[in-house]
Amino acid sequence: MELQTQIDELRAEVAQLKALLNGGDARFGTITCKEWQVVDKDGKVRIDASTDAYGHASVVWFDQECKVRIAASTLAYGEASVKWFDKDGCGRITAATYFDGTVVLPTSDR
Repeated sequence: MELQTQIDELRAEVAQLKALLNGGDARFGTITCKEWQVVDKDGKVRIDASTDAYGHASVVWFDQECKVRIAASTLAYGEASVKWFDKDGCGRITAATYFDGTVVLPTSDR
């Protein structure tokens, strides 16, 4: 890549970051990462999204006490699930599909 092109791209990215820091609405292209987190004003993680080398991906929502309340995931071998947890960390509702075609839906006894 030509040096001037790299300089121009860097200037554009700096301008976007300045806009974001000053309360603006920065626009970025595709960003590739392994994990990102949303953190509240106290520094507590409220949402965590990640992928790993095995092809698994998940998004987890935390309450104010940093306990998992909702977890959604897909696994490389075909499982996908969404789970809701109560304030004590007990799973209350699970909806899932498995690689063999099995479907698990919420029931009153879970």
